[in-house]
Amino acid sequence: MTTFRHLTDEQLIDYSLGNLPKFDSHKVQEHLQDCKTCQEKWREWQQVLNVEGKGDGYLNDELREQIWQSVEKRQNRKWQFSIRGVWQLSVAVVVCFFIIAFVFLNDLKDSDRKLLITHNDEIQATNFLKKPNTEQLHIIPVQHSMQSDPPLQGNIWINDATRELLLEVDGLVEMNNYDYQLWIIFQDNEVLGAIIPTINGSSRMFIQGMDVQNFIEIKASLEPKGGSIVPTGPDTFFVEIRR
Repeated sequence: MTTFRHLTDEQLIDYSLGNLPKFDSHKVQEHLQDCKTCQEKWREWQQVLNVEGKGDGYLNDELREQIWQSVEKRQNRKWQFSIRGVWQLSVAVVVCFFIIAFVFLNDLKDSDRKLLITHNDEIQATNFLKKPNTEQLHIIPVQHSMQSDPPLQGNIWINDATRELLLEVDGLVEMNNYDYQLWIIFQDNEVLGAIIPTINGSSRMFIQGMDVQNFIEIKASLEPKGGSIVPTGPDTFFVEIRR
């Protein structure tokens, strides 16, 4: 398998739990045959999952927490820095943060993707649903999210002309240390993310100022509390963009 990109933790976990489609599983298997780095990482994940003894095909709350605790323990054992090393790392992190923030803010000045987001009871979107060209897309739960009670379900409405998006979803399992995050991926590979606020497992989001005609993917994932800059957690649901 010829590739220059390593497998993500999410891919390795889903592969170990048997959650990947047959085609994706075959691609991961081919990659593992050629990539020693990913082989080592996969073996570590197998140890974590097998030690817990819960290879039940999806990550429930208890298993998810145990996995990340195990990962943190492994990282703490692996990275034992001296005081000087920690200080140098901290300085490097701060410098990188300001560089990234500077680049990000300058990109925003020239971008037309400046969003206005309204949540839950603040939303007045009745007229939006009646507008011409408003298209309804069904939310498709990822396999491990189908175990929730009530089941995860909902819709997303988009409108190319008015540059608007409405999300309505129910069945999100609320967890203390994690947030659900909506991701919108564009044709130029720009990724925009927004925290999905939940009330009793439900959420409504109305987003204006969207470059809707350039969407290539909409999905949601479970991220550490406060959200992530890029998707890192397991996917929760996605919608099919029909063009």
